Formats: sequence, C-alpha cells, structure tokens
Amino acid sequence: MALSLQKLRDSVESLRHRSGKFFHKVDYVSDVSVPVGVEYCSDIYWNKLKINEQEESIFIQRELMLLIQQIGNSIRNSALVTEVDRRDLSHWTKSLRSSLRLRKYHVWDTEILHDEGHVLGVKPPGQSDENPLEPELAKREFDKDIANLLGLIDLIEVSPTVGANDYDANPQVTTEYRPGTAFVMMWIDPGENALEDIYETIKDCFEEFGIIAVRADIIEHEEIITARIIKEIESSEFLIADLTGERPSVYYEVGYAHSLGRRVILYRKQGTKIHFDLAAYNCPEYKNVTDLKRILKSRLEAITGRKANK
Repeated sequence: MALSLQKLRDSVESLRHRSGKFFHKVDYVSDVSVPVGVEYCSDIYWNKLKINEQEESIFIQRELMLLIQQIGNSIRNSALVTEVDRRDLSHWTKSLRSSLRLRKYHVWDTEILHDEGHVLGVKPPGQSDENPLEPELAKREFDKDIANLLGLIDLIEVSPTVGANDYDANPQVTTEYRPGTAFVMMWIDPGENALEDIYETIKDCFEEFGIIAVRADIIEHEEIITARIIKEIESSEFLIADLTGERPSVYYEVGYAHSLGRRVILYRKQGTKIHFDLAAYNCPEYKNVTDLKRILKSRLEAITGRKANK
C-alpha cells in the first residue's frame, strides 16, 4: 500500500536525520589529503571508512531508493509536476546516492562551443560523480537535495489530481500495463548496422514468447524524455535496455523507469562501461547477437515461466 504524503514526508525527514548522524560519525576521514594531480581518486574518502560505516551508508541508500520509488509513483498523475520536475528528481536521486558515498555528483547540459560567433562544435550532455567529497560538504549537498525532495512532495500535495486525502485511494496511481508488450531502450542510429542487428535480435526473442517489442524510432532526444517514450515506459509490460554506446538518453530513460518502481532488463555489449548510477544493477555482457539471443531467451523463460515458441 502506498504511503500517505504525510508519512512519506516523515520518512524523508527521518532519513535526513539518520544520514546527518552518519556524516557526523565519519567526519574523521576529512583529514585525508587528496593527492595533487591524481585524476581518479573518487573513493579516497570512502575507502577510509570502517566496514560497518560503509554498510550503514549502503543501507541508507537502499532505503532512499524505496522512498524515491514512492515519490516517483505519486508524481505520475500530478497536474503540477512537469517533465522538468521528473528530470530533476532523477538528478537529486543520483546526487543523494553520491553524497552517501562521499562523492560529488555533477551534471551538465549540451554546450555549444564557439569562438567569436563561429561554432566550433557541440559538447554533449553528461554526468559524473568522480570527484571525492569530504563528509561535511557531502552533508550540505545531501541536505540540499532532501529539501528539494520535500519541496516536490509539497507540490504533489496541492495538485488537483493527487492530494493528501486521496493519495492512497486514487486508482490512477496504479499503472495499467498492456499485456504482451515490451519497450526497448537503446542507442538509435540508422547509420549503425550493428545497432539494427541488436534491435532485431531483441525483437525476435520477445516475439518467440508472444510479446511485441518496439522502440522509439525517432531522432534521438536530449535530456528531456519525450512524451511517447514516457507512455511506453509507463504502460509496457516489459522493459529492456541495451547500454551499448553509453548514451545519456538511454540512462535517462532507465532512470525514469526506476523512479516509477519499474524493473528493467539490462544488457550491454562486451567492453561497455556501466555508469555509476546503474553499477548496482545486474547487467550481463554479450559477445555478439548470437550470444545475446541465447542469454535473453534464457532470461525471458525465467521471467515468463514458459518456453520460447521456436
């Protein structure tokens, strides 16, 4: 049963209180000096924590994810919440997790590089949490993001669709899936034949189980997820994402699905790096499309409880 908005707010406040105690407890690692010129030292503070302190952080992170799922479920029918708010929720969630790992989360939009009116190129959007952050500063970032979450809950509360009194009873909060459908999230580039082979393999595998798999064959979007993709993520029975290419758009789509409490089947081509925000999820590698077909069919047999038609 969904939490009431007041209970949800109280749970967020409780999480902030316990996290504050955690940051205070581990403040001793602030004395660690970050070597000058060292490019990658993301966990220099984290690695100095005692095992039980790391476990405490991980436990808080897991509880945070459950609360984020509740918030994500509640915003779907709020008339006052926009796609920008959903994108912000994704950023706040990643920033909160990074703070609990004593890292600084950073995100940037598309940047046009120019010189005296001449366009030199385009820097694509991205995100990172590779910079270490000492506990006191991590707590500041954490508190700021928690305040943003509470502000979003306030916005939901005054929504004409989902308010404090009808939050639990509103039948629209429960997603109605379309049986026998799957939505594929992946890098889309008509010029890359290998990507088409991957998509055809995924589509054929689902078809063997009587499931129609589709993807959004549109110009690859930027940070804001398009309305069509949102509808597919919310209503498809199955969700699958191929992380090959490490496309920011695919990560945004998976992040949105997770914010709704949806489970996403993840795969990646061998050698593909997994970004930090999905590092905790199972994402098997495949060598080629034949290998992908083998492991995906096995996965679908386990999920659906039936054998493939072919």
